[in-house]
Amino acid sequence: MAAANVHSLMLPQRGLNNGRYEIIRMLGRGTASSTFLCVDRSSHAKKYTAVKVLTSHATQGNKAQILQELEIMQAVSVLDDNDHLPILCDHFEHDGPYGRHLCLVMEPLTTDISSFRRNTPRKALPVHTVKMQSSMYVKPDNILFCIGNSPDHIDSQLESTPLEIDGDIEVNGVSYPIMRPQPLKHSFRWDDRPNLVILYDLLLIDLGHSMQVVGAFALRAPEVILHAPFGTAIDIWAVGCIAFELLTGQWAFNPKAGETWNIEDDHLAKMMELTGETFHPDLLAQSQKREHFFAPDGQLRSIDTLYPVSIREALLNYKVFIGACLRLNPEDRPSAKALLDHNWMRGALSCDSYYLPPDWHN
Repeated sequence: MAAANVHSLMLPQRGLNNGRYEIIRMLGRGTASSTFLCVDRSSHAKKYTAVKVLTSHATQGNKAQILQELEIMQAVSVLDDNDHLPILCDHFEHDGPYGRHLCLVMEPLTTDISSFRRNTPRKALPVHTVKMQSSMYVKPDNILFCIGNSPDHIDSQLESTPLEIDGDIEVNGVSYPIMRPQPLKHSFRWDDRPNLVILYDLLLIDLGHSMQVVGAFALRAPEVILHAPFGTAIDIWAVGCIAFELLTGQWAFNPKAGETWNIEDDHLAKMMELTGETFHPDLLAQSQKREHFFAPDGQLRSIDTLYPVSIREALLNYKVFIGACLRLNPEDRPSAKALLDHNWMRGALSCDSYYLPPDWHN
């Protein structure tokens, strides 16, 4: 198990924050944090919370303002229009064997959109569901279903799925249980019709990198790889990549290193193959890595043969919307507002937009 994950598991059996938050089970873990389902013992009525425990490294990053998760969550929690962002209920620090851990307390959530897609028969989602998710334009792993905070509902799940422990680990003579991630469940189905999809309550989480470049490699815009100036257009590129993934069950870009090129060379080549475009001289002129990737004539140094695969061939019915997002020149991509007004997005959750391909169940 990675050290970053082990660090976040070194939790006292009596609970967190002087026993206020009694740990019930682990909901999930990532490279920078683990999230636990807890009972808030300070509440008169039974109340479940989700406590996100950052690794000591991520905690230091927040203190140095390299990461700004606490600061951003405090800012969005007081907004009047906060329909799709988490509310920070409490925060504190916990001393562990490997240092201090920042802990963020929120409402419990369930699984993410990416897991939702992977559990469908074809690893892809219907058009109307993708349209709704695309309006949030973020990484699908960071969009979770909200089921409210009904103690009875969560109690029934806990009773039907007992706590799972993967052994224990001893640190400084103290034994700690290693909890297996057990996300809460929701009742939504991949083939829900629009009248049910419109009821989905989705929340954007993991705001620690909100002021930084999109972290997922497959979602990175060309200007990020080129180390050129970037702005909000990188989010529009990510929308196109995400819509492609959710509709097809495959990544728009899955670059691989070869004998004579590295993974970033292949990423840039695949961008040119899928879009049918070449990089604009103005963008290359602003690139700090132009000489690394490109010859003086603007051709890739390491890959001299491209195999175009048009978005029309790859996506058929969805090429117009995604093609608008996946433009190599950031200036050619539409704004977020323009995307919301795009013809493909109009009537996203109307019954008329319900569509499944004829071979969906094959």
